[in-house]
Amino acid sequence: MLIVEDNVADARLQQFALGAQVFDCAVTWVDSIDGAVDHFNDRIERTGGGDTDVVMLDGQVGSEDASELLIYMKLDPLLKSIPVIVMTGSQDPRRHQGWIAQGAESVMSKCFEIEDLESGLSALGVYARDIP
Repeated sequence: MLIVEDNVADARLQQFALGAQVFDCAVTWVDSIDGAVDHFNDRIERTGGGDTDVVMLDGQVGSEDASELLIYMKLDPLLKSIPVIVMTGSQDPRRHQGWIAQGAESVMSKCFEIEDLESGLSALGVYARDIP
């Protein structure tokens, strides 16, 4: 699982919630779109394919919109099937619809109550592969 989040506190909250859900999967955190691209390029170079199960993507990473990474991933044959969950504080349904149209699996509102985040993340179990 890859978390793309520029806010350290939000990234740690997501990692904590994932651990609380007892997902037995590797979690990598990057703080930029460029970091995510580097992560994918490194994985492709080392494994010959994308081995990331799910991407949890902040709707606004620094000055870049989630659309930047969604478009990049959906144009790459090795990455286009990886489910992307966009986490956002935005309440604008047009942005949410845009991310879905660009290939996001779903859009989740950023939650600051750990119970709400844990509940929302429980649905990710269908995507996560066990660590060998």
